[in-house]
Amino acid sequence: RTLQPTLKYSDKIEFGEDKNHIFAKVGESYYSFRKVSLTYPDLSSYKAKTIFDRSVLVDAGEITRSFELVGQVLDPRLSRIGMTLNGDIELSTASENGSISDTVEAEIDFEGFTTGYNFNYIVPILKQTEGEIALQFAREERKTGDTYPIRISYTRQNVNSSFDIGAMSDMGAK
Repeated sequence: RTLQPTLKYSDKIEFGEDKNHIFAKVGESYYSFRKVSLTYPDLSSYKAKTIFDRSVLVDAGEITRSFELVGQVLDPRLSRIGMTLNGDIELSTASENGSISDTVEAEIDFEGFTTGYNFNYIVPILKQTEGEIALQFAREERKTGDTYPIRISYTRQNVNSSFDIGAMSDMGAK
């Protein structure tokens, strides 16, 4: 905001200041302005909390089809699909409607684990992908057990994109 419009009512401006403010008096009007600090934190000292150090390449159509197949018997209150990575990727769920699992071929060159993801979050993202995509995982140690957030990375129309999705911690991660 500028003081310029108020100058037509008075030709005298008085200024004052304290540690956090600047004050101005124009005629009978008083104004206060907060001082802005132009110091910025040193972000180079911060490190990412999540390091995606496990990666597997899969066909987008195949993994999407598998999630949709397993999603047919989901418990609608939880929308949870388990994912076991151990040689291949196995997706599974169980509810009062039954249980189902499906396997997607993949070359996994890291120690396997089990985790889970919300169907309603992961499938819309997978539907945007095509061709070969990278599923990247990070291990997060928690009191309730380890979880494995997932990053879905893909290229579409020469644009690289990625989405991060948190894991559901009560899937019995191993």
